[in-house]
This record gives sequence, C-alpha cells and structure tokens, in this order.
Amino acid sequence: MIEGALMVFLEAIYTIFVVSFSVNLEGFSWQLIIKPLLLALVTQ
Repeated sequence: MIEGALMVFLEAIYTIFVVSFSVNLEGFSWQLIIKPLLLALVTQ
C-alpha cells in the first residue's frame, strides 16, 4: 500500500520535472513550478 503510494508520488515528481524542464527550454523559469512545489513539501 505504502510502496504503491510512493511510486505514484515519485512518478508525479518525475512528470513535474519533465514538464518544468520543457517549459524552461521554451524560455520560462523552472522556478515558477519547482519553488512552490518545494515550499509546499517543506511546509507540510
């Protein structure tokens, strides 16, 4: 149960990383996505 949730969590992080990297290549700052995500994880 926990392992399944962890895999989903890691997959979500990977997806966000790929999307943010693609957006960064298009000229947008990856910090717009990564910074709020890290802040959300830290404050939980």
